[in-house]
Amino acid sequence: MNPNSFRIRDSRYVRAAETIDAGMPGTPAGRAVLAVTAAGIGFVLSILVPQLLGGVLLALIALDMRRHVDRWSLEYECSRREDRLRAGRGTEAF
Repeated sequence: MNPNSFRIRDSRYVRAAETIDAGMPGTPAGRAVLAVTAAGIGFVLSILVPQLLGGVLLALIALDMRRHVDRWSLEYECSRREDRLRAGRGTEAF
């Protein structure tokens, strides 16, 4: 066994660890990347989340209004038919 093999292997581990540490948030470059990424995600979410919530709220309001409009149109149709029946019988509408 080569006596320098441990030293070579250890130096590879040290280089790998240095490479990994270069992109970690503990370094200034890593912190900057993390800050820019977090700011970008925060900006996108601050725009998208209200838009999505507004869309959901608008859809709920539209569904509720459709239900009311359907009921009102049925009531109008019913009263119109009642008026026609009364007119056909010769009685006056109230």
